[in-house]
Amino acid sequence: NFANLTTLSGEVHGFEPDSVNYKRCCENIKLNNFKNITLNNIGLGDKAGKFTMIINTPSNRGENRISATSINNNKETIEVITLDKYVSEKKLNKVNLIKIDVEGFELNVLKGAINVLKQFKPLLFIELDDNNLKEQGYSASDLINYLLQLKYKIINAESNENINEKSNFINCHYDIICTTSL
Repeated sequence: NFANLTTLSGEVHGFEPDSVNYKRCCENIKLNNFKNITLNNIGLGDKAGKFTMIINTPSNRGENRISATSINNNKETIEVITLDKYVSEKKLNKVNLIKIDVEGFELNVLKGAINVLKQFKPLLFIELDDNNLKEQGYSASDLINYLLQLKYKIINAESNENINEKSNFINCHYDIICTTSL
């Protein structure tokens, strides 16, 4: 959808560390003849390195997640970099939108994009799931406070409700849209 909405001079940069999902995405890009998508077989986080991604449900690989401890035999080692490093290496001079749905690793991705967030002030569309974030040692409140410190205005994507540090995040699961004025 983003590739269709992007102007001719625009680009979409995607990140899919899961090998099966990456192959599916490549096939979809080829079938739809998209010329403005760069798909990367890596993940994003707050530091570069190799991480373990657990595959909880092989039939629904959208639930895969990075995990420090895994008792699950279904796992894959993935490469992770920061968005700041990626944008710098690719010499991107504009970032308009960042969409993040990484099963609890969202704050890690945002921390690895601090320079991008400060420089470009992109629109953000993020899944906010308190339980998933807690599996990574954070909370929904931590993520919201991080964005508020960066002067983002945050709303619930479905209800249009303003989100702030006083909102109830216990067991929350919804998408947020985050904007900041230039």
